[in-house]
Amino acid sequence: MSSGKELQELALAARRAIDALCARLDAPGAVLPDASVVQELARSAADLLSRLGAGASVPPQASEQAARVYFDYALTGILETDRDGLVLRANPAAASITGRDVKVLCGSQLQALTSPASAARLERHLKLLHEQGISQAELRVARSDGREIVIELASIQVDDDHYGHVFDDVTEQRQATAEIERARIAAEESNRAKSDFLANVSHELRTPMNGIIGLSQLVLLTELDSRQRDFIGKIARSGQNLLRIINDLLDAAKLESGRMEFEHEPFLLAELLDELAAIRSQVPAGMPLELGFHLAPEVPACLLGDRLRLGQCLTNLLGNAIKFTAAGRVDLHVDVAGDPDAPMLRLCVADTGIGIPAEALARLFAPFTQADAATARRYGGSGLGLHISRELARGMGGELLAESSVGSGSRFTLILPLQVGDAATAKMSAAATASAEVPQEFRGRRILVAEDDRVNQLVITQWLGRAGIATIVAQDGHEVLEQIAAAAPDLVLMDVQMPGMDGLEATRRLRELGHELPIIGLSAGVSRAEQEACMAAGMHDFIAKPIDVDELWGCLTRWLHPVEGAGAGPDDDNSVEARFLYDHEALAHARAIFLEDHGGDAARLRALCAGGDTAAMGHLAHGLKGSAATLGLDELAAMAEELETGAGGPERAGPLIDGIDRLLAACKGEFARR
Repeated sequence: MSSGKELQELALAARRAIDALCARLDAPGAVLPDASVVQELARSAADLLSRLGAGASVPPQASEQAARVYFDYALTGILETDRDGLVLRANPAAASITGRDVKVLCGSQLQALTSPASAARLERHLKLLHEQGISQAELRVARSDGREIVIELASIQVDDDHYGHVFDDVTEQRQATAEIERARIAAEESNRAKSDFLANVSHELRTPMNGIIGLSQLVLLTELDSRQRDFIGKIARSGQNLLRIINDLLDAAKLESGRMEFEHEPFLLAELLDELAAIRSQVPAGMPLELGFHLAPEVPACLLGDRLRLGQCLTNLLGNAIKFTAAGRVDLHVDVAGDPDAPMLRLCVADTGIGIPAEALARLFAPFTQADAATARRYGGSGLGLHISRELARGMGGELLAESSVGSGSRFTLILPLQVGDAATAKMSAAATASAEVPQEFRGRRILVAEDDRVNQLVITQWLGRAGIATIVAQDGHEVLEQIAAAAPDLVLMDVQMPGMDGLEATRRLRELGHELPIIGLSAGVSRAEQEACMAAGMHDFIAKPIDVDELWGCLTRWLHPVEGAGAGPDDDNSVEARFLYDHEALAHARAIFLEDHGGDAARLRALCAGGDTAAMGHLAHGLKGSAATLGLDELAAMAEELETGAGGPERAGPLIDGIDRLLAACKGEFARR
């Protein structure tokens, strides 16, 4: 049996708990309690109601006083109903929340208080309450003034025919939550639109960059004087710089949208540092600047992480240091720091350059930010490098810190978790890197190049031609399907985005038709989603544009079997292409000129033979012989030589001319097909 004092204390405790909850809900920026909190409140209320309901064992005065305290002073609405939902008792807070008088509430049905939109939810709530004795629901209630509110209702069974209900108005909280959710969705959509825009712009820019960089590299392989080589070299370097800015934009979009993925593979630190040493080429000749790399002995030879992203960060930091240091030193220090139980890899790029003002240092890592406008004009750049580097560092589980003062240089420190990798595995790997030299083992292979951009066609066919590979060009997916049967290529380089039928659809069609030849996707879109779409369509591999030549050779190495004996040099079938430096356009032009100049030689020779003018016939045959030999038309050249020398006598001239006529006709058909 409980005393009146105990019941009073229980009622006051329940009131304090309810008041505290209400205060939390009314506070600015409040977060609604979860179901467990509301259920606990309901249990407390139910315990009180249960004990209040046990009138036989509680002094009437204490029971009445406790009930009055609980009902009159609670800020939370409280109702007591029978099994059918008829309201038996209601406190003032319940009347205030619902906008109804207490007398109106008493005698009303619980179902009549809720709006039609919540009828089904209330029905489920009451069913669960009858089955389990406790339930919680969020309902819409139509107030007497016509305004609709949202209440959080917690109900419990007191005895066989009595149910207690505790509720509060959570309309403002729900509206605030909805506003926050709408703002979040709008922000995500905005970020997604911006990221998609940057990705699309990057895609469109990478396509012409393929032509600029590819053709520049090809020209540098030809004979040039020093001035021409200097100009073309600057074009190539400018193209690479522009490509880096494009890549920065794409990386920024990936980082902002959370699409950046990081690898966790073993790599040799020394190999990465060797590659970074190539940044010395950014130091202009004669510039008094020294570049030093310092590797502490305690740093493991093999690390575990994302080699590409680490290299990207260090390239950005070293490039910036060189850019802003007219004279002095730029140093990369690599050592191990931190707790021995949780060691960190520390990579510090220090320079003796112009330094950074304190006010600019605070915003240095913000996107599209440089120290000042004058810096942007003088040194250029996208203002994304440091922002991307810090985000990459954080994506790898580390941080990028900056220290600087004007006139005293800068110090950027990249700190990453130190993880040791397996050196043997690292040595086995990317050793597979393709050689920068043009491979010779694929001479005689035939590759179908599906590409609608003429500049890209030229770049790709030129590189393949230099490797002695014959190429067939298709403008879209429909031409691919037509050429496959006629040309029987060994491999297809398939542009993903082409008019008419794109590369993905063409690949699917080829697979449906049973073609199993390797298909390599080409695209200026470098997102993982695009690469996955290529694989899903049935492609074997993927090369991003602008095409990296080493990557192209590596891809061919993976999917084309070398031609036996081809690596030693050009075979007979490809000696003509070698003679034209594998310039298929130049070779086609030469064939057209040959037909224009010599297509009617057979008729002319026949007329000279009939007139007995052997000297003129020999002169004409001599010219035909030289041109035919240049184009590799050996049989035609041999017949022309025999006619020139008159080795077979007059009776042999007629059959030779007939043979020349036949071969020239064959050339017309063959050249037209090519």
